[in-house]
Amino acid sequence: MVSVGAAARLTAYWKQNMLKYCKHCVMPDTKPDLLIDEEGVCNACRAYERRRERLDALEAKREIALICAMAINPPLSWPMMKDGPA
Repeated sequence: MVSVGAAARLTAYWKQNMLKYCKHCVMPDTKPDLLIDEEGVCNACRAYERRRERLDALEAKREIALICAMAINPPLSWPMMKDGPA
């Protein structure tokens, strides 16, 4: 039988020496240059999140520019109102 103190030391040892995995991509912390933060997310996933936010903002900016351009120069296929508003 294992004593309580030995069990606590064994548990602490296992927690300290177990592999840590990223919560998003499940990459282990044994990969070189991969750091896992206190939330359990690796630096590669954090970099992707920052990049994705910038791409989302850029995509939104492009959509707004396209809508503005179409409002200024509407395509010929848009239906025109012949009688005006009802």
